[in-house]
Amino acid sequence: MAVSSDPKPENLRTEYSVIGSYVTAMTGMRFQTMAIYIAALGFVVSRGAPKPSTLALILALSVGLWILDLRNREILRRLGDRGKEIEAEWGDPESPAAFFRGRNVRAKLQIATFEFAPKCKGLRLPRRFISHALAIDLVFLTVIVYAILLLALPG
Repeated sequence: MAVSSDPKPENLRTEYSVIGSYVTAMTGMRFQTMAIYIAALGFVVSRGAPKPSTLALILALSVGLWILDLRNREILRRLGDRGKEIEAEWGDPESPAAFFRGRNVRAKLQIATFEFAPKCKGLRLPRRFISHALAIDLVFLTVIVYAILLLALPG
């Protein structure tokens, strides 16, 4: 059995494969977490006006899950950066197999940006503006502001 003098290419393939699998799993986990979070909020809100203690719990969980998502974005950014490095080392950044090359890993790792920017009365929105990260931020911020307003408003 011949032993390769340079194990690097096989190590890079393995690392690249693991990075791709981890990014896919983390992305799925983020959306499963959001689905469970929104379902739980729907359950709480459907039961009528929440008590202050329930609002405080909603607020704490929302802030905690949002911080967790921000942490996950940083991990995904780092994985994306390493994936791009490996693709660059392979030397063919235009390869259709390049998973990270076309991804926007700098702007909060916007995993899936639209290939187009919708037109709003002639205004063209930048591709960076439309992202999973923005949608997740809007959900968390809406719930956080809602809980704060209900806690702050009398009676």
